[in-house]
Amino acid sequence: MEKLGRILVVEDAPAIADVLHGYLTLAGYQVISASDGLTALARIADSNPDLVLTDVLMPNLSGTELAHRLRGSSDHSRTPVLLFTGLPADNPDIAGALSLPLVRMVQKGNPFRLLVQAIDDLLTEAAAQDHSLVT
Repeated sequence: MEKLGRILVVEDAPAIADVLHGYLTLAGYQVISASDGLTALARIADSNPDLVLTDVLMPNLSGTELAHRLRGSSDHSRTPVLLFTGLPADNPDIAGALSLPLVRMVQKGNPFRLLVQAIDDLLTEAAAQDHSLVT
C-alpha cells in the first residue's frame, strides 16, 4: 500500500534513521534520507518531498534552522515540516519554529502510529491550505 507521500527523513543517528525509514516505508510512504540539515537542503531541491521529518539537534544545520530556511525559500515555503525531537516544545528554538506555518512537532519516544498520524494530519492540512489558495 503506497500512500501519496514522499517524506524526507533528516536524522543524524543512523539507527534512528533506519528505523524511521523502515517504519514509514511499511506505512506506505516513499522515504528519502539525509543525515543533516545541509544535505537535506540538497535533497529537497532534487526530490521536492511532500513533507520533511527532521530531528532538531544535528550537525551543520539544525532542524529548526532547516524549517526557517524552507519558510524563506520561494520554492519550498509551503513544504510541511515535522520536528521529531526529545526536546520540549517550550525550548526557545523549537517554539520559534512552531510559530511558522505548517511546522509541527512530535516527541521522540511516542508510538510510531502517532508519528504516522501527525504526518497524515500535516499533509492534510497542507493540502487544504493549498486548495484554499487556489479557490
